[in-house]
Amino acid sequence: DFEGEPARPLAERLAPSSPLRDVAGMLRSFHYAAAVVHHERGEEEDVAEVVAEWEDRSRSRFLEGYLATPGIAELLPDEATTELLLQAFELDKAVYEVGYETAYRPSWVGIPLGAIRRLLA
Repeated sequence: DFEGEPARPLAERLAPSSPLRDVAGMLRSFHYAAAVVHHERGEEEDVAEVVAEWEDRSRSRFLEGYLATPGIAELLPDEATTELLLQAFELDKAVYEVGYETAYRPSWVGIPLGAIRRLLA
């Protein structure tokens, strides 16, 4: 979706931010897509493995493509800092999602909680 984070204050949503925040949001979208398939079809044989492979491959290819964009390296910090920022922005997004899912789709709150566990491991 393109609505962003409607529960965040407007001033916060309009403030300039690192482009890595958007990249982290896309990475969260890959996780959500995989988690929804697993949630809806998890009983089917091999679904978890296929979904995990799809998510890993999608994340990797997206990041590879983004980082290969001409001129992007000059806009980003060094590789280690970029990785830490992506993790931090992804964690921030997942924490936001816990509140959103708790309010609007309580049965889905496990999706962002799983992401938080993974990011903090």
